[in-house]
Amino acid sequence: MNLKREIDEENESKRYISFILIVAFIFSLLIIRLFYLQILKEDYYKEKVIKNSFREEILKPTRGKIYDKNGELLADNRTGYKLVYKNTPEISRKERNILSKLEDNELNLEEQTNKIKVLYKDILKISEMTNLSYKKVLEIFYSKTPNRFTHEIIIEDDIDVKKALIQAENIDSENIDIVEYSKRKYVEDDLASHVVGYVKNISDDEYEELKDKGYAPDDLIGKKGIEKQYDLELKGKEGQTLVEIDAKGNIIDIVNELKPVKGNDVYLSIDKNIQKKMTEYMKDTSATFIAMNVKTGKIITFISSPEIDSNKLSSKINGKEWSEIVNSKMTPLLNKGIAGLYPPGSTFKPVTGLAILEANVSPDLEILSTGRFEYGGVTFKDSHRLGHGLTNFNKAMEESVNTYFYDLSLKIPRSDFLDVASEFGVGKKTGIDIPGENSGLLPTPEWKKRRFSNRKLNIWLPGDTINMSIGQGYLLLTPIQVLMIYEAIANNGVQMKPSLVSKFVDSNDKVIEIKPEVLRKLEIDSKNLEILKKSLELPVKGKHGTAHVLNLDYVDVSAKTGTAQNSNINNHSWIAGYFPSKDPEVVFVSFVEEGGYGAIAAGRQAKKFIEEYYGKGNENGKEDKGIQKASKPNSDAKVE
Repeated sequence: MNLKREIDEENESKRYISFILIVAFIFSLLIIRLFYLQILKEDYYKEKVIKNSFREEILKPTRGKIYDKNGELLADNRTGYKLVYKNTPEISRKERNILSKLEDNELNLEEQTNKIKVLYKDILKISEMTNLSYKKVLEIFYSKTPNRFTHEIIIEDDIDVKKALIQAENIDSENIDIVEYSKRKYVEDDLASHVVGYVKNISDDEYEELKDKGYAPDDLIGKKGIEKQYDLELKGKEGQTLVEIDAKGNIIDIVNELKPVKGNDVYLSIDKNIQKKMTEYMKDTSATFIAMNVKTGKIITFISSPEIDSNKLSSKINGKEWSEIVNSKMTPLLNKGIAGLYPPGSTFKPVTGLAILEANVSPDLEILSTGRFEYGGVTFKDSHRLGHGLTNFNKAMEESVNTYFYDLSLKIPRSDFLDVASEFGVGKKTGIDIPGENSGLLPTPEWKKRRFSNRKLNIWLPGDTINMSIGQGYLLLTPIQVLMIYEAIANNGVQMKPSLVSKFVDSNDKVIEIKPEVLRKLEIDSKNLEILKKSLELPVKGKHGTAHVLNLDYVDVSAKTGTAQNSNINNHSWIAGYFPSKDPEVVFVSFVEEGGYGAIAAGRQAKKFIEEYYGKGNENGKEDKGIQKASKPNSDAKVE
């Protein structure tokens, strides 16, 4: 019995010691954990408490306004309304599938998590408010990146004010809200739309590209024109407030505030009044007109017709209306002035002519024009069926004699011809300060080899040079490239870089002038340039000139017409030049798609501009009723 008692006492003593050791171990763990939480993680939890008591709020800056050269407002801001979802949670692929099945009644809502229940009810409510399908709203939740500070996503913007007020009264979720925002307003709707451009919500791809530059997922961003080119300058800088909040999220106090900085105002070089008159004149045509200051490169007028309402592009467009815009044969979305590619026709002849002079061909040399030019078994037409007779350099320019350029372009080194074209910037972007410019095409033997795999097609033929000599064949230019050819001629071989902005004015009213910039200086003999300049007076003033439409009694104009073949029935109508002839201040290009003979549609368009520039528009009660297309025999035809 004593032995048994001793054994029991010994076991009890061991159990007691074990219990003590276990308790000591547990207490040691608690002490270590407390040390970790209170000492090592002190700063972390302090910051977490602060974040739970304070909230950062972003203050959006006011976007800079856009004015014309005289301070006439073109782009402003007004109050808009948008539907947002606050405190947007991250939705996993699994949760998206659950929410989708709930809408199809494949799952029981009561069996889901509170997060799913709230999201489901809110998505249903938003679908009811917006007329968007449940699945469309769900996709917005899943795909959109919330604002990094507010955790908001935009469900719908540009809401009508009456609709916004009605919706605001019927919201029964703390996560759904109608909020105000600064919306762009284009004062004249479609005026200078291809210049000014428009803004719209930033896309996911744009956000990923620009987020390191201070952009947020709910920002408005320039999509075209000046709005896009100078978006950073117009955007301004965000401000920020640190507010103290209570347990329900209500603001108690503003702890700190960094005010937003308004975006820079932009003053364009265009004249709103002339722009408006020309836009009205060119209405219902597929055309472009650009005029530029010869000495500075500042654009005075830039129209790509038809223009399109920037307010529509910046807002919501219904499917039918958008389809009509996209499928229109007049391509209103294309900025024809910088992105449209066209054969320049006879407006290119000054380039060919200068290449001939640079090859030391005398301007007095005469070529016989019979109306037909035969080469390699192919007949190339002249501008008149019966020909022009003996033709020297001046007569070739005055009467647009194709044979002169056909013949002599084959007698000068081909490489020299291409070099002169390259000197003028043919095949190169001008660098104008709006996005979307096309570089055009200056065809060369090397280009043709790359373009065509068939050996019979990829060899440069004499016919390619013949066609290019009168601005046909593979040669393609944008209207602004044609303008720059005449800019170089008018400005004694110097091309100024074309620019649409004259200055910025920042939030402190500091003026930042955009100074003129030389684009290139042509390596051309000045004597040959003078011969060319003299010859370009003749199409307007000469007895048999092709540009008599610009023979005005108040200013001398130098110009060259062009009637360019294209794949459609009617030819394209061109005229380009400058004025005054002796001391040029304005260079211009006028183009009408399928406008026919150059002196008519494009010529009248140019005449209208000159009249408005000198304040001669509608004198004596006479009013030009607008552009009239003409189907006249092609004056620049290449092949019979």
